[in-house]
Amino acid sequence: MTVLLVLYPTVMVLGRYLTPFLEDDLGLPTSVAVLVQLAVAVSILTWVLIPFARRLLRNWLHARPGASTAQEWLVPIGLVGLCLAMAAVLANG
Repeated sequence: MTVLLVLYPTVMVLGRYLTPFLEDDLGLPTSVAVLVQLAVAVSILTWVLIPFARRLLRNWLHARPGASTAQEWLVPIGLVGLCLAMAAVLANG
């Protein structure tokens, strides 16, 4: 779930802005532009976003047995809401 929460927005943003730049401005073929997009996405996820998300979600990922509070669910629910909002904005725009 953590990977999906950071993978989806990353791929959507890169697909929206990086791939057209690579294809239109640099004249790369679509297959090469997508390969570059995926390489950038994997690099960003591996070194920046996944470590950040793990720290942000640590109480949810490593919950104590028997402890379930609303605060532990607040961050994951907020991130899902953020992903849905981003999808709506990117779909319309």
